Amino acid sequence: MKTFLTAVVLAIGFSEVNAEEITGGFGIPFDQPFSESIKILKEDKIIWSAESSAGERWQLYLDSLDVVPPEPNSIFRDYRVSITPTSRLPFMIYAQSKMDRSACLSTESAVLRILKEKYPNAKFRKGHFNDIKSFQ
Repeated sequence: MKTFLTAVVLAIGFSEVNAEEITGGFGIPFDQPFSESIKILKEDKIIWSAESSAGERWQLYLDSLDVVPPEPNSIFRDYRVSITPTSRLPFMIYAQSKMDRSACLSTESAVLRILKEKYPNAKFRKGHFNDIKSFQ
């Protein structure tokens, strides 16, 4: 049986102009340093390199943490938080779960409904994050 992933990505800021601000998720706030009380399962140091359209090169350094969040959701099994290395402020939370295709499709609909209820003014889009179908 093939395994599929359903995922949600919450990122700091607004998803659309006039949308409600997303302030965090799963008990992890974006406006406070990452809490020492949250259990870290694995920590990776990541460097993203890119080049602007003007040819300027830049790098983004971040810490990526596999965690057990304070307020997990029964839909998801794995959680990853990206934080800035100096201030340790979270700026992206990634939650995922593996399931069969049928469960993935019904869960996808349920997750989108929950997000739309919580953030009625936001525009969510289905996308891909690291080659995984997700809501952003």
